[in-house]
Amino acid sequence: MATTGTTDGTGGAGGTGGAIAQWTVVNGQLPALAVILTPDGTWWVLDGVNDPNEPGACTVFAQSSLVELDPSLARVPGLSPGHAAYRDAPGQPWEVEPFAYEDDEDGEPGS
Repeated sequence: MATTGTTDGTGGAGGTGGAIAQWTVVNGQLPALAVILTPDGTWWVLDGVNDPNEPGACTVFAQSSLVELDPSLARVPGLSPGHAAYRDAPGQPWEVEPFAYEDDEDGEPGS
């Protein structure tokens, strides 16, 4: 989730764009362990532990502010739509792989 580039997947997340982020990541309770760029171009920053579909679990947050809170997000490689970067723990390298919704009925990550 680089602080430069565009949200078209060619150079990482744009620093002025928004992302759907779990409150646990925003408030520092848990680290970001998953960054997803959905096929429709929506960025998700998730803790990899809790269900992001629970009511009140997520908020829209500036990507640049997320990088300020967790500088390791700047090392997330540029993602193409429909891809995600995952890591097992803070300090571990990000692994990129194709992203597919677990449940296509509602179209939300982690469902």
